[in-house]
Formats: sequence, structure tokens, C-alpha cells
Amino acid sequence: MGVASSFEGLDGAAAAQFETLRRQFVIGLPRRQHEIEAAPDATALHGALHRLAGAAGSYGYTALGQMARTALRAMKAGKPADLAASLRRLQQEMDVLRS
Repeated sequence: MGVASSFEGLDGAAAAQFETLRRQFVIGLPRRQHEIEAAPDATALHGALHRLAGAAGSYGYTALGQMARTALRAMKAGKPADLAASLRRLQQEMDVLRS
């Protein structure tokens, strides 16, 4: 679901509330990034990425959600270089969203 389709069918008040939730999600990205960076093991990292993928999609940040899923696939495939590259792209996208 893209950002445009996230607002589809919402009246003015609901759209404003949804936009507030989207802003709160972006404000919380540093906490999510810390959770990813500080994950003590693969299970914790998987959980952090899974939560980010779901939440990002729910708030209309499709690209961010897809990036988190790409990192999850790299983990599952046992490809540490791909995982590292995916995490770097994820960080860059979160930085863009926060700017």
C-alpha cells in the first residue's frame, strides 16, 4: 500500500489522524533503528525487522517495509554480506524519512 492509497477513502478528520500517526511512526524510527543495531542475537534482529516491516507498510511507508523484508530474506538465506547491505539501505531510508 502506497502513501496515496493509505489515505484513499478517508474523510478529512480521519486523514488528519492518520497523518498524525504517520508522523509519530517517523519520530519513533530512531528507537527502531537502535533496536535493530543493538539486537543481541538473530532472534531479536529478526523480531525488530519483522515489526518494522509490518508497521512501515501499515503507515504507508512501502519502500521501508520492503527494505526490512529484504533484510529478513537475507537473514533467512544465511547471507551476511547481503544482510549488511540491506541494513545499510534501511538506515539510509530511515534517515531520509526523518529529514
